[in-house]
Parts: sequence; C-alpha cells; structure tokens
Amino acid sequence: MSKIAEKKIQEALKNKDAVLDLRVYDLTKIPQSIVTLTELKVLRIKSRVLKDLSPLMQLHNLTTLDLSSTPVSNLRPLAQLRNLTQLNISNTHVKDLSPLAQLYNLTELFASETKVSDLSPLAQLHNLTTLDVSNSGVSDLSPLAQLHDLTTLDVSNSGDLSDTRWLFGNSTFYRTDVSDLSPLTQLHNLTWLSFSKTPVSDLTPLSQLHNLTQLFIYNTLVSDLRPLEQLHNLDRLDVSNTTVSDLSPVSQLQNLTKLYVYNTAVSDLSPLEKLYNLNILYVSNTKVRDLSPLAQLLNLTTLHIPNTQVSDLSSLMQLQNLTRLDISNTLVPNLMPLETIIKKKVGVKWKEYDGVKGIYVLNCPLENPPREIVKQGVRATLRYIEEVARLKQENKDVLIKVREAKVLLVGQGKSGKTTLRKKLQNPTAEMPAPGDTTRGIEITRLNEKMPFSGEDLRLNVWDFGGQDIQHYAHQFFLTGSSLYALITNERIQDSVHLPYWLNIVEMLGKKSPVILIQNKDGGHCQPLKDEAAIRARFGNVHNKVYQSDFSQAETEREFAELRQTIVEQASKLPHVEREYLRSFNELREKLEAESQSEKHYLRWETYLALMPELSEDLLRDYANALTFLGVCQYFPDDALLADYVFLRPKWLIDALFELLLHPSLEATRGHFSEKDTRKIWLQPEYQGMHGLLVRMMKEFELCYRVEGEGENYIIPQRLPGENKSYGWDTTGNVPVQYRYKFMPKGVLTRLICRLHTRIEEDKELGQRVWNDAVIFTLPDGKGRVFAREVYSENTIELRATGAKRSEMLNEVIRKMDDINRDAKYENMQLEKMVPCPCGECAKLPDNERHFFKFSVLEKALEKGIPDLHCDVSLDSIKVENIFGQSGVTKPRMKYKGENRFDGRMRYDGDEGESNPRKIFISYSKADQQHKDRLLVHLASLRDKALTWHDQDILPGEDWDESIRDAIAEADVVLYLVSAHSLAAEYIQKVELPLIEEREGCILVPVIVDFCNWQEYDFARRNALPGKGVEVVNKVWTNEDEAWLNVVEGVKRVLGKNQ
Repeated sequence: MSKIAEKKIQEALKNKDAVLDLRVYDLTKIPQSIVTLTELKVLRIKSRVLKDLSPLMQLHNLTTLDLSSTPVSNLRPLAQLRNLTQLNISNTHVKDLSPLAQLYNLTELFASETKVSDLSPLAQLHNLTTLDVSNSGVSDLSPLAQLHDLTTLDVSNSGDLSDTRWLFGNSTFYRTDVSDLSPLTQLHNLTWLSFSKTPVSDLTPLSQLHNLTQLFIYNTLVSDLRPLEQLHNLDRLDVSNTTVSDLSPVSQLQNLTKLYVYNTAVSDLSPLEKLYNLNILYVSNTKVRDLSPLAQLLNLTTLHIPNTQVSDLSSLMQLQNLTRLDISNTLVPNLMPLETIIKKKVGVKWKEYDGVKGIYVLNCPLENPPREIVKQGVRATLRYIEEVARLKQENKDVLIKVREAKVLLVGQGKSGKTTLRKKLQNPTAEMPAPGDTTRGIEITRLNEKMPFSGEDLRLNVWDFGGQDIQHYAHQFFLTGSSLYALITNERIQDSVHLPYWLNIVEMLGKKSPVILIQNKDGGHCQPLKDEAAIRARFGNVHNKVYQSDFSQAETEREFAELRQTIVEQASKLPHVEREYLRSFNELREKLEAESQSEKHYLRWETYLALMPELSEDLLRDYANALTFLGVCQYFPDDALLADYVFLRPKWLIDALFELLLHPSLEATRGHFSEKDTRKIWLQPEYQGMHGLLVRMMKEFELCYRVEGEGENYIIPQRLPGENKSYGWDTTGNVPVQYRYKFMPKGVLTRLICRLHTRIEEDKELGQRVWNDAVIFTLPDGKGRVFAREVYSENTIELRATGAKRSEMLNEVIRKMDDINRDAKYENMQLEKMVPCPCGECAKLPDNERHFFKFSVLEKALEKGIPDLHCDVSLDSIKVENIFGQSGVTKPRMKYKGENRFDGRMRYDGDEGESNPRKIFISYSKADQQHKDRLLVHLASLRDKALTWHDQDILPGEDWDESIRDAIAEADVVLYLVSAHSLAAEYIQKVELPLIEEREGCILVPVIVDFCNWQEYDFARRNALPGKGVEVVNKVWTNEDEAWLNVVEGVKRVLGKNQ
C-alpha cells in the first residue's frame, strides 16, 4: 500500500492539493516524501500498525489532522504544528497530551477511547470549542475551568456505570470517572454536554449554563432535575436510566423538542402539558398510566410508552402529526382513538419497534380492532375501520358479544380424556370400551350458562390422542385463551409425563389456566406427590387437584364440583366477554352452519357468496382472523389452497393423524408418494382432495417433497434413528448449541422441512437424514452442517465443516432462529451457545468446555465491549475471535430508538461538507452489465455518494443480513427495473418491502429494459431515465446518453436529500 500512497502524494504535489486522504491504504509508515506537501492543510490517515509521526513535523500549514484508529501513542512530532485547528486522536494509544500544550489555535480535539487521564495540558488552549474525551481515563475536569469558548463537551462512557472491564490490565477499554461538574460552572458558552454513564449525581454546577441546548445525563446517579429549571434554551434532554421521578423542573423549558425519561421512576406527565414544541418523547418502562397531559402537544411525531400501565389512548386523538407510536406491552384494548392517524396509512404493527414509522402494538390485549385483524397489517386494519363506519350508517349494533370458550382435554393416551368428555356431556353416558383410543380429535359442544349473569355460554371441548407420535401436532391446536384440563391416571403410571404437559401448555397455551384431574380409574389413587412444587413452578395451575372416578359421574360430588369449576374457569377467560363486529359474527355463524351440514370445506367463490355485501378483501381478512381463532383454516399464501376455506378442524387433524400413524410408513421408512395417499385417505370425504391435503401437510411442515421425478415425500418423524455416529466425523468441529429450558417436539422436523433442498445426498445411502439428525450441504459441497436433536437434554447442536462452513452454518442458524421466533412458541426459553475458541477449551470434550451465550455476545457488541472471559481458562477472549472461529455471523444491532448519538459526539472528518449519501443498487444478476455501466457513470459523484451492491459483500459475511443492513443505512435506492428483476423473488418479497418501510429513504426506479413495470406499486414514483423511457430504448443516441440522464436525476435527488 505504501507505493499507492506514494503515488497519491505525488499527485497531490503536482496538483498542489490542500487535502490528502490516505485512510484507505492502511499505511505501515508515513512516506518521507510527504514533507514536500508544503501547501497541505488537511490530512487523514488510518492504520493498524502506524506508530511514527515524525514525517509530519514539517507540515506547518496543517489545520486538520485525523489519526483516529491508529496505534499512535507519541504526539511529540505534532508539537510545532501551530496552525492545527482540528485534531482527531480517538481510538489510539495516546496517553500524554502535553505535546499539544502550545497548539493555541486548536478549536476541536477528539480524544475518545484513549489512555488520556490528565487534561492539564489543555488548560491554556482558550480557543477550544469542542472536546471529546469520552471513554478515556479522565476523572478531573478542573483544567477546563478557564476554557470559556467551549461549546461542546463529551466526558461520557459507552459502557454501563457498573462496568468493571477497566480493572483488567489487558483490556482495551478505559472509562471516564467524572463525578464533579463544578469546574464547568463558568463555561457559559457550552451548548452540548454529555456525561452519561458516569457517577455524576449533582447537577447544581449547570444551573447557570443558559446556552445549553443538548444535555445527556442518562445512566448517571442523578435524581434531582431542579438545577435545570432555568435552562430555557434546552432543546434536547436525556435523563433515562436514572432515579428521576419528578419532571416538574422541566415544566417551563418551552424550547424542549426531544425528551427521554424511559427507565425512570416517573409516573406523572402533567409537567409536560405545556411543552408545545415537544416532537419526540420516550417514557417507556415507567409507572405512567395517564396520557391526558399530552393531549395538546400537537407537534409530537414520536411517542414511546411501551411497558407502562397505559390503557386509554383517547388523549392522543388530536395528535395528528404522530407517525411513530410504540404502545407495546401496555394494557391498551382499543385503537379507535387513533382512527384518523391510521387512515393516513401509518401502519399498525404487531412487532418490536424498529425505527420505521408506524403504531407498534406487540402484546397489547387488543379488542377493537382485534389482534387477529391487526396482525394482518394496515390495509386489513383500515378495512375494519371502514366496516365499523358502514355498520354505524345502517344504525345497527356495531359490536356484539359471543360468549364462547375452548376447553382442551390433554394427557397421555388411555388417561381418561375421552371418558371425561363424554361424561361432561352426559354423566349417564356409557364408559368407553377398554381398547378405545382417540387417533385424531373429537370436539363436543356444551351449552352452559354464565355463572352469575345466566347468559348463554358455549364450551367447545376438544379431546385428542395423547400418543407420543401425536405430540408434534400439538402446535396446531394447543392455543392461548383456552382452559386446559390435564388428566392423569395412576394405572398407566403417567405422572412422569406431567412436566411435559405442563410445559407444553405453558408454551403453546400462552400460560392459559390448567385444572389438574386425577382419574380414579379402579376407584382409588394416591395424592399427587409434587403438588406444592408444581404450584410453585406453574402459576397457571388451579388451586385444587380433583380426584374423580369418572364411572361414578352421575352421583359423585367431586365430579359435580369438577364440572362446575370447568364452567366457572372457562367463563373467566379474558376473551369470553369480548365484542366482535356484527358482520364478522354473522359470517362466523354462517360458516358454522355450513360445518354442521357436514361440509368440510367451501370453494372460495361459495365462501364469498355467503356475504355478498362485503368486499372480497374484507372477507379475506375475516378468513385469516377466523383461522387465528381456530374456527376455520385458510391458506392465503398457497395458490391452490387459497381457493378453499376449510371448515372443520377435526377433518384436517384426523387426516393429519391418519397419515402420521399409518402402518405403511414403517416399511417405507417415512417415504410416501401422492399415489399412496389414495390408500391412506380412503374415506369418502377425502375423495378428490388428496393433492390438496398433501400440500396442507407441507404447510404444517409435517413432510417435504423429494426432488426428482414424481410426487414423492418424506415424513421426518417416521424416519428411522441412527443412534451412532451418523457418518459424521466430529473431530475439530465444535458445535453451536441451542439449549432449551423445555424443547417442544418437532423443532428439528420443521428445520428439515424448511431446508430439505440442502439435505446431503449420498449415491449409495440416499439422503442423509434421520428422525433426530440431518446433514445439510451447499451445492458445491464446500460447506456442510450436521444438525442433531438430543431431546433428553433439550438441546439441538450444529457442527460445521468445509471452506464455506460459515455460509452453510449461518443459513441453518437463520432457519433455526425463525422457527424459535414463531408466535406459537411465544413463551419458549432458550439460549443459543457459541463455543469458546481458547486453547484450553480446544483440548476439552464438548461437555467440559466453555460456551458463550449468544445474547451476552450480542450485548457485548452493543456496548462496545471488545473481550469476554472464559470460565474455564479465565483468559480474555476477543469477541471478534469468538464469532470468527465459530463461523457464526455477528448479529445486526437492534434498533434502540431515535438516534440520540448514544450521548457521544460524532467526528465529521470532511471539512465544511456533509457526509456523502449512501446509494443502494437493487438489481437482478441477469442485469449485471447494466449495473456495471451505471457504476461507471456514478463515479462522477464519488465525492457526494457512496454506492453499495451485493458484490460488495465480503467473503464469510452473511448475504441476507448484509443486504438488509445496507438497505437500513441507505439514503437512496436505485432499483434497476427489467423483466428479470420483476421476476426476482428476493427483490419483490424482501428488498422492496424493506425499502418501502424505510422512513427518509428514496426509491428511484431505473427502467433498464422493456417490461410491464407500470403495473407495480413503485410505478407511482418518478422513474429514470427521463419519463421512464428504457435505457435500451433507441430514442437515445446511445446507452451512455441514457445513463447520463440517470446520473443527472440522481444528482437532483442527492441535492434534495442533502
């Protein structure tokens, strides 16, 4: 790189350049020829090894010098550079600032993440306006007391106040330990001040700093804000993660536009009621309940109140400028006060806040609109609102109650579930024959009365088989907002299975209430041994364990009490008193009437004809919502299945079990063909539906299609096990592990089905897949992963080998993470574990070596912690090495809210210029020649823009996450439109939706070839080249003329977006 740098220096000498940027060359030393650049004013250098600055001693005209991220420690060569006004030595090894003591012209000094502890050399630098010594060893600010021109000061830390990494001598982390602000008392020109994550507790020294506009004091020991009450110029204040409880001192700060008080003891927002300029307010994780003080804050655009006790949004009705509202994990049931905001197409989102505009409602107890509608997105929510308006115009009751509850009977096979179901319906019913067993599912309807009001209450009692092979299907019908009756039977010694059932109900049943019932089969049973421990662990278990002899149901008092408790507990389920739109309930009643007539499904056109007064889109929303509720089954994303609405869950589940349990699969080792299903599904109701039923099994991730000729499938559950080595050599490949507190059945099965196209094929042995393990491989065989489920240990382990092992490993990890994030597994508790790469661990077996929790590694990256300690060797291990040697891709940083600089200053190295805009280029591989030509023409904008496309992804980086990260950072997206890109699934389903969600990102279609692009949503945007005429169109003199037109258009966009 030194030769290239030398060439760059000679060019600068020839052109008499005043600016020289050598940051991209990673210099080992500074070329001596640099002394010839006597006119040089701005120099930027970055290096991993550079230490000697002596060649700079003669550059007396330098005004700006950037040495950040170099191992420089000695600044003496700079002592005579008296014209320096801006110096950046952040993230260097500098400890001593004394060589700067006579650089009286310095106005800006950046020395964050250094070993600096003594600021006395700066005491006479009276022209200093900006000083950053964050994450250094500074504790005493008294040398700054006379620097009256200081306007910006950063003495914050990036680590937590409790961080003790600075104690370890081998750590590269240093912390400022400022606690006394009194030296700042006379610095009246200060406008920007951060001492976040320090032990500061007293703000009194700031009381006269009336020019302060931005103040960051989060993660400090501050509790009293009264010293700030006269700082009327404050525009931005962050007191989050403190013990502040009283906001009255800020009540007169009329210029405040941004206020952060999350993770504090604040409960009362009334001091904010006249802060009319507020546009950003964060009050999450506080004791706030009442939002009425915000009712007149009409300039609010961003409001964060997640994890509070807020339940009523009516105070926000007039806040029409709101574009970002997070009410996740609150008690809000009703979004209708936000109706006019939603009508502006501010999306309602059932997800964690990610910075994109929208109303975030994750885990809210929504009723109006119901969560089943909201989860479908903003268009479904808008159609719901329109339907409310239509019903109001008809002067009908808009909402009506449907008192109905689902009761699920669970337990091992032969425990007595079927007997209980029959006896609940009729206590005099005959006992089932000894050999009877439920293979699929039986649903019985009980017509009861609400305990106090006497209103009608309908109970739907579900009884399904309890055999082990049926456990995988639990995810389809173990639902939340239900009552569970867990039956045990001492005769079959099934008490050992109690933990499984309690855990699976906790996870899939969303902690729904559970009644424990001991079946006195034979007339007696022993009291439950672990009753106290069960209650301590599972808070959803009813306070009485019932012991009942079902054969005596007609006369037994215990059974009568049990039956009454079931009705009472079911009536208390939160949704029983829930209200539904009248039209929604009318449709539900019509579907149930169709089901009662023994119809198993409706064709889509028949379904639409049930309520012709409703639009097709609204009826599709209703079909999706009724699927969430378990009333019917609809598959909107499958072209063939979307033509049907399946009415009877029993019909589907019976078909599922018929296939899973069929004896022919034993001989075929889990293999079957579509032709075979005609022998499996013999009943008349399945005639003509075999192909669709197989598609449903694929939707449920019960089976996958084997590539090749014919319609052949594999059910992973029915594959044989290996229980040996699986033909995999574990030498040298340490596993990434998923450790579950409780692992439901079928996680590996779902992984196999999702990644079946990557299953390794052996010419002699066939597919390398078993019921508890699988080998995945890249097409070129250069990356292989062995995934194995150890159910007895609640663990799934992934081992990877090959030159491209990281690529294959991270593809598997992404699929695993998607499965674990499934809404069905809402209460799943697990840790992803990454092996320690230290030398001592490398010698140990897997069960003795240290593994790092992925969540801890993620937190270390977020907080800038460079290394962690191995519990075995006690060595300090770099976080980068942990990821690098394991092959696991580093996580994308989670969105932490509106960019508040984390209380840190940002160094702008470009003198007098704003940062270059970032351009993301979206294109199809088939259009690579167009992309390359575009890059040639965009080179003229190199000082204004940085371009990024998929070929900038480095080896070993995660392809999907790299693209997502690039889109998240882009200012402008150039979408090269052709028939190829319109057909590219990843562009249409991933890239464009992400781009559309980005606030402030401009999408510019570039029409490169003839295609039917006008039919797409992006056609509403102005396209390039001029008026959407294709680049290849002969109206241009040549294609370069078209590309010149594109570049001119991009320049206009950049100018507007600057």
